[in-house]
Amino acid sequence: MIKKNKQHLDNFEKNISDVKRLLEIHKILTGPGRGYRKNVEVLNKSCIVLLVACWEAFLEELATKAFDYMINNSKDCFIFPNKVLTTASEELKKDSDSTKIWLLAGMGWKKVLEQHKDKTLKKFIERFNTPSPEKIKYLFHNLIGLSDVTQFWYWKGMSIKQANAKLDKLVKLRGEIAHKVQTPNAVDKACVYDYMKFIYRISVKCHNNISNYISNRTHSNNDWPKVRFGRVG
Repeated sequence: MIKKNKQHLDNFEKNISDVKRLLEIHKILTGPGRGYRKNVEVLNKSCIVLLVACWEAFLEELATKAFDYMINNSKDCFIFPNKVLTTASEELKKDSDSTKIWLLAGMGWKKVLEQHKDKTLKKFIERFNTPSPEKIKYLFHNLIGLSDVTQFWYWKGMSIKQANAKLDKLVKLRGEIAHKVQTPNAVDKACVYDYMKFIYRISVKCHNNISNYISNRTHSNNDWPKVRFGRVG
């Protein structure tokens, strides 16, 4: 039986359970009724920080698994678009030792691409460290050649432009909480629920987009199952 590639979604669900637990604590402390609650905003702020951390971890795992699937289901390097191959070979071209180009001989291209993967992920995690739309596009474009992973971030009442702006707003809010603690506006429970639903939805969109992309590149039976929003976990 083929193992279905959705562990990154399962792990996302597991990680986000901590956010849900904080919301449960909020409910225990304040009750289920509506209205402003004093002295519990710290729980909502903590939810926002954790939510963005869950999103970033999901992206890193999704990108890694997509790359690994492509390289493990290919006979040659051309399963990757020219963008990836060009970027991955730049270090070899710059090296003063001209014989380094022979690292590409035989199956050496796999090692070169693996090194490229490590460098790309390191740059995303250490230098960028904020999973905003532009940085996410950079990650997937440079790692697997998918030009715009946000191209299907739309649904009824939400355009691609609006979805990108909403994610930017969430990342900015996380930054304010992490670096300044205080935020211009109060962070309430409704805000947390709204952003959590949003992140769930674009996570599913990313998974399905990658699934289509991998299927087209590998020309093989794709064992990345499509999922529906609301059916994660």
